[in-house]
Amino acid sequence: MPQTIAIVPQRRSIGGVVAQVTIRESYRNDMEITQHPIENGANISDHAYLRPREIELEIGWDGTQNPADVFNQLKQLQATRQPFTIYTDRDVLSNMLVSGIATVTDQRTAYSWIGIVRCRQVNLVSTQSTVVGEGQFFLPGTDTPLTGASTFQAGTITTPQIDQGTQTLKPGTAANLQDPNLQQTFGAAGVQGLPGSPSGSAASPPA
Repeated sequence: MPQTIAIVPQRRSIGGVVAQVTIRESYRNDMEITQHPIENGANISDHAYLRPREIELEIGWDGTQNPADVFNQLKQLQATRQPFTIYTDRDVLSNMLVSGIATVTDQRTAYSWIGIVRCRQVNLVSTQSTVVGEGQFFLPGTDTPLTGASTFQAGTITTPQIDQGTQTLKPGTAANLQDPNLQQTFGAAGVQGLPGSPSGSAASPPA
């Protein structure tokens, strides 16, 4: 005997909150596209990305349920800030948060609750970390390892220390005027005042 299977549509719900009536659903699926020119042949996906999905639902409850309880239930869903899933007859939206709740109480809704709930998707991503194995740094274009603290252990890299030597002034000659290190430290005007320079007076490094 053939088996009868009943296909029941997915019931609308907002993070487990089921409205008694859904008046309107508005969806937004936007893509952000660069306005800058893209070189011919470039990967277009690097210049466009999907924005978080958005949905706006106008929903309501009749007087059989306390309007204050309905409002508090939606506000609690918003305050938890935990991603949830929205089920509609058009789509299933995951990783959603309540971005806004709007409602008006007047003579028509004094004993019921009708409101607009806006939800936005959170884009979740995963990152990976790579542990660097043991090895050495080498001089560019050669097989010569750098001396000093150039060997690194897994996950830790230490750059080598470079000895700059000792910088001393050369008294009594015009070499002070041509020394690029002194010009960088004292400036062109300051070098003129070093001992042995034509100005003949001492200079101090700039503050």
